[in-house]
Parts: sequence; C-alpha cells; structure tokens
Amino acid sequence: MALAGYHRERLRDLTFPVATALMEGGFVGVLADKVYSVHPGVLALISAAPMFGNLSSFLWARLGHGRAKVPLLVRLQLFFMAFVALIAFLPSGPMGATVLTICVVASRLVLGGIITLRSLIWTLNYPREASWEHSRHRCPGWRWHRWSLVWGAAAERWPGAWVTTTSPEGARWPTTWAST
Repeated sequence: MALAGYHRERLRDLTFPVATALMEGGFVGVLADKVYSVHPGVLALISAAPMFGNLSSFLWARLGHGRAKVPLLVRLQLFFMAFVALIAFLPSGPMGATVLTICVVASRLVLGGIITLRSLIWTLNYPREASWEHSRHRCPGWRWHRWSLVWGAAAERWPGAWVTTTSPEGARWPTTWAST
C-alpha cells in the first residue's frame, strides 16, 4: 500500500482545489469580460473548457498505458499550476485575451489528464482486499471530500470573488497566490 504517498497528498488536496476554482468558467469568465472585453463566443469557449477536459480522458488513459503514471501525473500538475500562474502575468489587450483563452482550455485538458491518471493510480494503489480504513473506496472518498470542501470555499466564499468584482485587475493576486 502507498500510505506514505497518501499522507503526503493530503496537503496537496488542501491547496490544489484553490487553483482549480480559479480556472473555472465563472471566475475566468468575469476576468475575461471585465479586463479583456472578449467576444461572447470566447466566453462560451471558456465556459465549455471543462467539457474538453472530459473528452480528453480517452487520450490520457492511452498516454498513461504502459508508462510510469506518477511522474506523468506530477508533470501534469506542474503544467496546470504554470497555466494558473501565467494568467496572473498576462498583459491587457487582445494578446492577453488570446493567451487567457488558451491557458483556460489547456488547463482543463491537463486537469482531465490529472483526474484520469489519478483514478488509475488509485486503482493500483488501493486494492479491493485492503483493510476497511485503507480500502479503495475510502481513501479516494476522503480525498474528494476534502477537495470539494476546499473547492467550494474557494469558489463561493473566497475573497477572490470580492476582488474580481471590485477590481478586475486585482484578480491577478489570487491567481499568483494559488499557483505558488
């Protein structure tokens, strides 16, 4: 069993959802509309970005087949954080809007890979015959419970929403903080 890895991932489970919440269409859509004044079609593309991530899971499952999954997962997480950090440093104007859209779509594609590879890793690390407290359904269940609590707090009650509505340019600070 990979309990040492499970315990180390607990800290990541409390910080990664904040970055994920910042890449959601609601947050980035407000940023794109208020800072970059993008076309409604671009807003629709940003809102549809999670669906691209869902559709890419077949690609990620194929890429992970026969390879070391943990190093690939770590690289994907680094790419995801790089996309979040890049948004904090985008210039205003059409070039910034283009890069913002690319970052959002690419981050959701990468997040689809993270979710797909993590499910494969969990299947391999937590066998069906494990004890009750370290079983296949309980470890990921607790992890997703923490994820949803932190994600919900970050997306709904987090000061980032207030910062974005009062000063759209101020949204650079939450993305910088979440990516570190």
